[in-house]
Amino acid sequence: MITCLIMNLSSEQDRVTFRVLYEKTINRFLAIAKSILNNQDDAEEIVQDVYTNWMKDYNTYRNKTLEEMTGLGVVMVRNKALNLKNRKEKYMESPVEDVEIYNTDLYYNNSDILDEVIRNERIEQLKDVLKSLTEDEQMILMLKYELEMSYREIAKAMKIKENTVKIKLARTKKKLYSKLKTQD
Repeated sequence: MITCLIMNLSSEQDRVTFRVLYEKTINRFLAIAKSILNNQDDAEEIVQDVYTNWMKDYNTYRNKTLEEMTGLGVVMVRNKALNLKNRKEKYMESPVEDVEIYNTDLYYNNSDILDEVIRNERIEQLKDVLKSLTEDEQMILMLKYELEMSYREIAKAMKIKENTVKIKLARTKKKLYSKLKTQD
């Protein structure tokens, strides 16, 4: 599909530039979308929509740097994925099952089931606390710890200063720790 889109560009230089952009960003965009949606097909569809939107209005994006386009793409993918997730959750009859966190073989072979019960309760508490954070707080944690982005990359993706990223991350971690402490 992307090859068809690229062929619609007017010049060879534009086609080369867009192909480089695609190759350098596709894995990151898919990782972001999949982490939000937990579904490969939906993630691919969201990412494809972002590239299609860029192609439809290519003249607007033509003069932006790779870093600017990557940051813009991260935000677009995140927003589209969150919108799709919210729409699906709104219209689903039953809640989405959580991903199984522990290895079932380990669980059934473990002689001390009480430890597993306590661990699972703690994981559920952590999930609840994470859900209570704002979208920006969740996003900054995901970008830093799940996607292992640098402060500079996060700053560009979120269009904020690098120092602001550090401050927001520190505040979010403090808030997370505080909420977990109050649940104990």
